[in-house]
Amino acid sequence: TGIGIEKEAIDKIFNAFEQGQAEITRRFGGLGLGLAISKALIDAHDGQIRVQSPGKDQGATFSVELNTVSSPVGRDGEKQDQPADQETEATASKHRRVLLVDDHYDTCIGMKRMLERRGYEITVAHSAEQAVEKVRIEDFDLLISDIGLPDRSGYELMRELRVNKDLPGIALSGFGSEQDVKQAREAGFAEHLTKPINFERLEKTIQNLLS
Repeated sequence: TGIGIEKEAIDKIFNAFEQGQAEITRRFGGLGLGLAISKALIDAHDGQIRVQSPGKDQGATFSVELNTVSSPVGRDGEKQDQPADQETEATASKHRRVLLVDDHYDTCIGMKRMLERRGYEITVAHSAEQAVEKVRIEDFDLLISDIGLPDRSGYELMRELRVNKDLPGIALSGFGSEQDVKQAREAGFAEHLTKPINFERLEKTIQNLLS
């Protein structure tokens, strides 16, 4: 089912940066991250995901294979330690609190899972009003917000929050012209990322802002 995938896009469909679906993202919402997040989660479990599609407007079939072997254990029966680089990455982000604002529930679920795997504590809001209320009662280290929120724009949200909080922010938008980036910076966002979002770039941006 679904809108289908053109043959030339099959090899790129799991790459958040090269999906070539900026127009789809603008039409149907979300961050263009769904398939990239799915692949990352499956890769993390040493699995595989494949896609077949006869073409545009003809649907697509996705298949997932996951191993059922249990995690490796040490001689004492405990799970083996993570590699040092993974421990360092998780330790660096531990207890860093991020407020994620987006009205697409599936997008929030995917991003929340990916960022939590990196050690961040994620709180989700689905509107500007919810975000304002959460910031009123909790402290956050970073804001990640979609620009097209249902009750008011992400620009307005950032301006309102920065009146009383020195909170760095990352704007997520389906549009990436110089004017869009300028508008985000003027509203108080430290960075502006264009959908479909490249998760590696997002993570690097988060690390830079919180370092």
